[in-house]
Amino acid sequence: QVNGPTHAKEVWGYEIETMTEEQFAERLAQAHNDARLVQHAERQTDELLALANVRLETERRFVTNSFLALAVCEQLLQETGASNFGFGRCMGRPIIEMLDTPPCLVLSLANDAGYTAYCHTDLSHTLPGVLLRWIAGRPTFVCNSHFPHDGLFTVAHCAAPRKMNGVDYEPATLMTHYESDFGAACRVDYPKGQTVTVVIPNLRCTQWQGFRGTILASPAFPACRSQMEIAIDGDWRRLAAEMEGFHTQIVYGDYLREVGYALRKLGRVQWQCYSTTA
Repeated sequence: QVNGPTHAKEVWGYEIETMTEEQFAERLAQAHNDARLVQHAERQTDELLALANVRLETERRFVTNSFLALAVCEQLLQETGASNFGFGRCMGRPIIEMLDTPPCLVLSLANDAGYTAYCHTDLSHTLPGVLLRWIAGRPTFVCNSHFPHDGLFTVAHCAAPRKMNGVDYEPATLMTHYESDFGAACRVDYPKGQTVTVVIPNLRCTQWQGFRGTILASPAFPACRSQMEIAIDGDWRRLAAEMEGFHTQIVYGDYLREVGYALRKLGRVQWQCYSTTA
């Protein structure tokens, strides 16, 4: 079996830089002691919370902490020349205690700012996320997928971008991370009727499955904060029988043809599309 990091290097040509939690904690401590960076993070927090379509339902300090952590990540990206990053063991106690918030809002803000930043440092879902970002020119929402049923596909995660169309910010509520009920995460209110491209990579990095869908609702099930109920435009029964992955990348718009073209050119990943394309 091919694992994510090896596949990313050998097939996609990725170069991977790693930083230990101790090293990141040291950089983060420096940021908290930098009056200029702290003031900038406070201003960013003020600007975000002043928006008419943003509500705060958690403590303000978690938002500021997220901006400070993002500043450290941006420093590291500049130093390494990278444009993608993620947090390993992102739901673990050491990461949450180090940031004094889960990294959910950090990742959301990063994707809105033009980076590709995903939780778990799962390279199997990073690869389609980066590809979709460059094809569509807009953020992608990485999420946990649930079993297709009655033509519907429900997804949820706590690290959702707000700038999903690449220009405008969707309405959002800043609230605690679901599993820990702590810190800051983003619940996005997605527009009904929005066409989306859904890509589900398997964990062996051998196949991507995809379909075109339409957002029907942003429900509030007892699950990760940002949620989409998507009507599947295609053979949902076949998808339910064949689906292998559980992390999903979603982008506004219909880019199934482009994804299929890219994977055929790559020649190392199979593409199974469950919607018809022109």
